[in-house]
Amino acid sequence: MNGNEGNNPSFIPKLRQIVLDNLKEEQFSVEDLATEYGLSRSQLHKKLKKSVGKSVSQFIREVRLDEGLKLLRETDLTVSEVAYEVGFASPTYFNTCFKNYLGYSPGEVKIRTSIDDLEDTVQVNKPNVRQLQKRKWVFYSIGAIISIALLYGVLRLGKGLGQNQQAEKGITLESEDVNQKKSIAVLPLKNWSGNQNLDYISDGMTDAIINKLAKIQSIDKVVPYTSVARYKNVDKSIKEIAQELGVSNIIQGSFQLAGNSVSIKLQMIDGESEQQFWNQEYNETWVSDELFRLQTKVAENISETIGVEITETEENAIASILTSNKQAYDLYLQGNYEWSKSTRLGFDNAKRLYEEAIGLDSTFVEAYVNLSLVWKLGSGLWGNYDPDEGRNMAKKYLVKARQVAPDNEMVIDALLRLSFLGDWDFATMEENYQKTLIAPLYLLYIGKYEEALEYMTNAENLKKADGPLYSFWHAEALFYNGMTDQALKIYEDDYALYNDDYDWLRESIKYLYHIGEYQMARERLDRMMQIFPDRPPILIWLDLVVSESLGQKNESDLKLEQLKQASMSSVSGSPKWFIALYYCHLKEYDTAFYWLNKSFEKHEGELLWLHSETLLKDVRQDARYLELHKKIGFPTLH
Repeated sequence: MNGNEGNNPSFIPKLRQIVLDNLKEEQFSVEDLATEYGLSRSQLHKKLKKSVGKSVSQFIREVRLDEGLKLLRETDLTVSEVAYEVGFASPTYFNTCFKNYLGYSPGEVKIRTSIDDLEDTVQVNKPNVRQLQKRKWVFYSIGAIISIALLYGVLRLGKGLGQNQQAEKGITLESEDVNQKKSIAVLPLKNWSGNQNLDYISDGMTDAIINKLAKIQSIDKVVPYTSVARYKNVDKSIKEIAQELGVSNIIQGSFQLAGNSVSIKLQMIDGESEQQFWNQEYNETWVSDELFRLQTKVAENISETIGVEITETEENAIASILTSNKQAYDLYLQGNYEWSKSTRLGFDNAKRLYEEAIGLDSTFVEAYVNLSLVWKLGSGLWGNYDPDEGRNMAKKYLVKARQVAPDNEMVIDALLRLSFLGDWDFATMEENYQKTLIAPLYLLYIGKYEEALEYMTNAENLKKADGPLYSFWHAEALFYNGMTDQALKIYEDDYALYNDDYDWLRESIKYLYHIGEYQMARERLDRMMQIFPDRPPILIWLDLVVSESLGQKNESDLKLEQLKQASMSSVSGSPKWFIALYYCHLKEYDTAFYWLNKSFEKHEGELLWLHSETLLKDVRQDARYLELHKKIGFPTLH
């Protein structure tokens, strides 16, 4: 196809005919239309946008709706029958799209057609104006009476009416909130494969759908997987879940793998009324390319349902294929599943699985990045691996990822973060921090507290990408700006949402201790120790200082000895730093400085908190502190 295809007078008619030829195919997609026309997805989007100012998905939907309007006008088919005839899987979804497109429901078509016919007759016979107004008033009155009667019937029958019954009468379940609040949570798909060992696939598919939706900027809120995972086995109503997550729409469904056939069934439910207003079933082959196409279809359909348009850039992003190797993708999903367990064994398993995935596909960028993160995080707070080995291995895999994809933003961001967190490269970070995910953390490290709070106030992308991270960084920014009441409110309000997220719990406990809310910190620490079996240095330290703050000193010596034993081992987790903080807690600063210097010699990652750590506020003018501050490389001292 040449570059002027969008100006070809047959361009739109040919596209329209392709859609019409596939009208009853519910899963006919943007990719299918592009393939049949003979263009790439991106080329088709550009040409169609230039020609008629519409996205491809919008064009397909409007062709279907135009045909639906035609059938409603010219046949005796019911609304439900028409919906299926023009490729909608749900009559209610057809209602929603129809009303958004034409401004009235399918049930009003016959009435409006009668009025239009009357006006046409009037134009021929030319009656007087008074007669015309009278006739139109009669028809509009009839329409109003019918509408009121239908509404009354729905109110009387309430939940007793099934979806299809409502659709037959042209009534849509869509509310103002669905249009105005384009927010959504995709609950973990239920594994109906009959094999519990396939949970990693159903969880992985859920996460993949969420990640694709999160790339669409015009969706107000997409709850990250870390925040919905806790609802996997929770018995709560849709309304409760929607309120807790702060969304208007909930998607729930099931995943089934039988041989090489994958089936996903989804339904979208209004969070307030608990009424289902969309459902769809997707069937594909367990081949990586087909799986990614399936995920893309799901994201596109969900966006259409809540009235969201997808830009060309976003279309390309959500249509991206991670790997063409089925087995490599399977290993990658298993790696993600193991990593999410937040245990030493889970980290070890994730490393092995990512390495195997890369062995099968040496261009698998996401596997490289996740493997790098496992090494970096595992040698950081978790204390799983030697810190030097952790930094070196993390860098090794990121360098390989950049060789594969030199312009990949995720890889560039990960390398920048590693150069700062691993090598303490303040100069490079100062120049580029606004481009990274950890910008607010960097600002807190170096004492730019007001800027950190301003960043968090406007960090909608971060909020969409990682709810728990956004929550505790926002609270920390408030804390460092002296707004402890507001910080405490976040830790109280978000507890129900994130009380099984490792990082959120850890950070909330740390700052509850700093705020002086020791009993709340104790309760959360007890919960954390119940659900996470590992004891990295930070948890031992928190247990130690919170217990002593509550006057519970009976095991202090044992816990301190555990920290010292960790400091002599080859693993990290910054044990020397936390020993120093313990002596700061006791205000034994000479001993604290001994351990701070030991921490510096070991290049412990937590030492980056030296500038802002609350427990060090009384020694910030001490020559030993100033010297250490300078050696670490902080740009300024406020």
